[in-house]
Amino acid sequence: MIANEQRRLVPTRRAAPEDIQLVRKLNLRALVALYGGPSRLADRIGYGGPSFVCQMTSGKKAITEKTIRKIEKELGLPYGWMDLY
Repeated sequence: MIANEQRRLVPTRRAAPEDIQLVRKLNLRALVALYGGPSRLADRIGYGGPSFVCQMTSGKKAITEKTIRKIEKELGLPYGWMDLY
């Protein structure tokens, strides 16, 4: 089911450097919705609880390059997917 849902999330343009945090946050929010909430997404990407995911989606924590690539890898998304809109 998730694979079919991921096909609907097909961003196509790379974000400009000044917009990267916003684009990553919006893509992360879309994944939270797709996976049924921050707890389920956190479990899927190997975090112990939803707090880090919630902090990133709210903008309280910056979404680093290392973190975003881990999320892509754990979810089987192509490298750079989280930077596209």
